[in-house]
Amino acid sequence: MEDIIIEDEIIVRESSDVEKFDKNNDGVLKKLQLDVPFLKNNVKEYFEDDEKYMDLLYSMADRSGVERVLKMRFLLGKGVSIRDILWRSGKNKEELKEYIVKFRKYGIGENEKTTQDNVVRELSMAAIFLGTFGVWSGERYVGNGTWRSPDNFNLKLDKSWELYFDMTCGDSSEYFFQIDIDDTLNFMNFLIDIIYEKNVKENKLKCYFGDIF
Repeated sequence: MEDIIIEDEIIVRESSDVEKFDKNNDGVLKKLQLDVPFLKNNVKEYFEDDEKYMDLLYSMADRSGVERVLKMRFLLGKGVSIRDILWRSGKNKEELKEYIVKFRKYGIGENEKTTQDNVVRELSMAAIFLGTFGVWSGERYVGNGTWRSPDNFNLKLDKSWELYFDMTCGDSSEYFFQIDIDDTLNFMNFLIDIIYEKNVKENKLKCYFGDIF
């Protein structure tokens, strides 16, 4: 079978195997199985364009497809907006209160680094859904006491294989919230489930309106 090579890093075979060679990780070969035939000619386009990527993510008909598409986005060094996923879920803030993610806070600037305490904190998905939230009791921070995301809670994968998103406290202070390593799989499963749940509902409507053909 003929391989299609895009920029020497992504190889898509006719069998829909997607491989990524990570040059910064001792030559480790990452492989993901994707049952999406049209991707063989459009991998770069669909995984680097934010809007097209979200369209792809929400077109997956099975849970494993959602998981693989999420993982590949992270492995390619791209992010996924947590807040966008929450908005698309159709759930309101009351429904999202029960979903909690555990994280540690790290400062980027020298002043911010002095506020690091290695405390595992809990953040409700309802707070992310609303976009801003206040500081925790007894928390040391640099800024005005209101946490917000500079990029719509864009979740990325660190070199340590841990998930994180950038945050600011006020107008200029810089931090990132790193998902607690013991809670990472739980959080990934939450994201996968909430996306897949929406996909199932949309697929039922697609079948309903398309059954005239």
